[in-house]
Amino acid sequence: MRVEKSEKQQRLIFASIIFPSKSSETNALLLAESIRTFAGALAQAPIWFFVPETETHLSSAVRDKLLALNVTLIPFEIDPEVAHFPFTSMAVAAALAESKAHGQTDLLAWLDANTVVLQEPTDFLLRHDKSLGYRPVHHALIGSRYDEPLV
Repeated sequence: MRVEKSEKQQRLIFASIIFPSKSSETNALLLAESIRTFAGALAQAPIWFFVPETETHLSSAVRDKLLALNVTLIPFEIDPEVAHFPFTSMAVAAALAESKAHGQTDLLAWLDANTVVLQEPTDFLLRHDKSLGYRPVHHALIGSRYDEPLV
């Protein structure tokens, strides 16, 4: 997502979703720590984690660690019946991130929480004539390839 630049606008904002479960919380913490440690010039870029509001809450230990890493936790509502469909919470959170980022950043980098940054992600800094970058990391594991017949 690319928008017109204002004086206080961020160059890039990292965003993801975190669920109140041990595996999701661990993944999100690793993602945030890897950005802060290895993202080079982007290491201090804002990190937004969207948290679906459910009966279960994030553990206080993980919440405290994320806040210490200057991660912004953003709660959002989603119908529990809708949230049972795979990836709907992620799609809703990504749409909210895009809406929230409008006017605040040049670029929004949506990452799955099980991502780890090992070097400065300069490829996220798109040229000014580009408005979308996409790296199909996970989709081949959950569906058929475009050129393969449906079985």
